[in-house]
Amino acid sequence: MVIDSGAPSAPESPLARDLAEKPGQLVESFRQVFNTKMRDTPFSNNSLNVEAVGFRIWENRIVGILLMPWCMNIVVLPAADEDWSQLRIGTKRNFAFPSGIYEFIFNNRPPAGSYFACSLFSSMSEFASQLQATDVARAAIAGLFDEGNRDEDTDRAADISAMRENELASAAEREAALANPPDDARTIVLPANPSRRALISGGLAASSSDPASP
Repeated sequence: MVIDSGAPSAPESPLARDLAEKPGQLVESFRQVFNTKMRDTPFSNNSLNVEAVGFRIWENRIVGILLMPWCMNIVVLPAADEDWSQLRIGTKRNFAFPSGIYEFIFNNRPPAGSYFACSLFSSMSEFASQLQATDVARAAIAGLFDEGNRDEDTDRAADISAMRENELASAAEREAALANPPDDARTIVLPANPSRRALISGGLAASSSDPASP
């Protein structure tokens, strides 16, 4: 039997609704990207799925990690009173977290809409399973909010900007290696993918003994 006390229930806030809906919208959108554009490319690890990990409300915005077969990003969604619709895709912005300041790049993906993303991995080839990738994502989101990872003696924004330049250069080298393979494809050695992940994941990404999956 249901008893009606007569007291109206508290309305759900717009931010709470976004937290319940938008991570799932991002997942569905990028699953479509994977199925229609990325599945058959050499940049995707087809043993992985798209997954939203650790999304939460932080300083009136929604923050979490979006895990995809070809990359892993920290994602920031706008506050209820923020309008990012006029921003150009590719716009850069720094966001401050307990562990430091990180550089993000703006994008838009219907139906979730506007968001900023910070790359942790621009290749997922070193992950052997979804479980391993999810564990690293959970460690990274925990590390993002850990003040113990902050180094007051360094310029974290500058460090991350330099890492992004290194990532882009390495990605170009990897693409060139894949586009022009030697006679024996097994001899391809892809350049390393330096990343800011070491700043917040506590080395978990590099510590696994699981074999990498292509």
